[in-house]
Parts: sequence; structure tokens; C-alpha cells
Amino acid sequence: MGDWRDDVRRDYEDLKNRFRKVSFEDFKKGDWFADLVRWVLESYAKQVDSDYIRRKYPGIGPSNQAKKAISLAAKSNGIAGGAAAVVISGAEVATIGGKGFPAPVTIPVIATAIMADVAYTTRTQLRTAYDLSFIDFCINNAIIVAVPTVQQGGQPPCVHEAQQRCWKHADG
Repeated sequence: MGDWRDDVRRDYEDLKNRFRKVSFEDFKKGDWFADLVRWVLESYAKQVDSDYIRRKYPGIGPSNQAKKAISLAAKSNGIAGGAAAVVISGAEVATIGGKGFPAPVTIPVIATAIMADVAYTTRTQLRTAYDLSFIDFCINNAIIVAVPTVQQGGQPPCVHEAQQRCWKHADG
């Protein structure tokens, strides 16, 4: 999957491009957050399958993949929060003594840093939750699929579809 720092940079660019389309009116109405959640889940759901999970968390079983997902989310969000704090502190320091940014410039800089942190953290948390639910779903269905197959001599179509999507994952 590459270096996690590259993932952070790519995520930042995706969010920056996404927020260019959001107007001030969208922020005032509050629709921006629901739209962000919808966009993150719809775009991410198209990427995730057992091969994606194996590439993202290589060489480890499902329980360790879950631990790794949580660890990576914590690391990424820590970096994002630290970057926002640096920007906010820098803007505040620059206004001290009147020799730096004027207050009308400082406030939008601080607001942008906070919104960027909120958006990035939301995206990371939603993706991590999706990864964890996928890993859990596949583990549970791999266990459950074996029972009806043996007892009933077959399996319903929905179980077969879940099996096709997850079986390789649960075996690893």
C-alpha cells in the first residue's frame, strides 16, 4: 500500500479538492458534514474487498489487521491534529504585537485549520470503522457459512455472495 505518509498526503489532497466545491452557504446550513460522511462512505466502499484489506494490512491475520487499523488511524489523526495545532499556534503568534497577520486574516486561517482537522479525522475514523466492520463481517461469515453448508447441504445466495467476497480474507 505504500508509506502511510503518502496516504496522509493523498487523503489531504482529496479532502482539499472536495472542500473546494463546498460553499460558505453549505457550511452555514450544516449540510457539509452529512455530505462529507456520504462521500467518504460511498467512495471508500467501492475500494474495499478482501484483496484491499490484505494489501493495506499485509502478512497478518484478521485480529491483528484490526489492531493495525486502529493503530494507523491513531497515528494519522495524531499527525493531522498536530499539523492543525501548529497552524493555529503560528497564526496566533503572528498576530501578537500587531506585526504579523491582522485579525481578519487570522480568524479564517484558524477556522480553516480546525475544519481541515475535523474533515480529515472524520474521514480516517469512517474508513477505519469500515475496515473493522469488513474484517469482522468476513470473520463471522466464514464461521457461519460452514454450518449451513454442512447441515443443509447448501447455502442461500446471500451467504454465497458474502463468502465470495470474504472467504479469501477469512482464510488468511
